[in-house]
Amino acid sequence: MVQALGYQGGAALEILSELSKGDDSQARAAAVTGLGHISSPLEGSILQDRINDRDPEVRRALIRRCDKASGQ
Repeated sequence: MVQALGYQGGAALEILSELSKGDDSQARAAAVTGLGHISSPLEGSILQDRINDRDPEVRRALIRRCDKASGQ
């Protein structure tokens, strides 16, 4: 459900940003995935903040996002 917010475009940027910082690691990972569907200069800085996330699943979601962006 959270990931699908990314298809709402910039309108979902704020909520996904907040979810990416929350206590629930599954919601953070889903928010990172959702952010990958939004083309915004803010998306990069939000994702950059997740690089050192304490949960490996969140970091994996970020890596998948970077791989997708690079065309791999």
